[in-house]
Amino acid sequence: MVASWRYTVAMPRRSAIPPERINAVRAIGTLVVRAAAAWCLVFGAYLVLKKVLFAVGIGDPAHAFRIYMEDGDKQSTYRGLALIAVGAALALLSRRIGVWVVPVPTTGCPRCGYPTPDAEGRCPECGLPGFERDGVE
Repeated sequence: MVASWRYTVAMPRRSAIPPERINAVRAIGTLVVRAAAAWCLVFGAYLVLKKVLFAVGIGDPAHAFRIYMEDGDKQSTYRGLALIAVGAALALLSRRIGVWVVPVPTTGCPRCGYPTPDAEGRCPECGLPGFERDGVE
């Protein structure tokens, strides 16, 4: 059995999402990131409040920030503060994360990037056939 090697040109990947659906997909992605941010904020606040209210209840407010290695709680105050910080960062950056994860598809020739093909759908720069003019008549 002889292995045949074929030279292929590395072409940039085109987005699988049609351009008219980019905003809808970004909105769904932003919603998911914001839901994760809300979960982090709520669960972090629960962990912090649980420890602080316990410390106030026993009459020792400093107890909330003490670290006990033998305690089964494993210091929920600091875990809660970390979750609140992550949740706040996700909430503030959710729109940018959506834009970063779902980029706008590239237009033009997928091989060389030339902006507009000729009338037959071939690239005038490199000759690649079979792509359409993006909204240009």
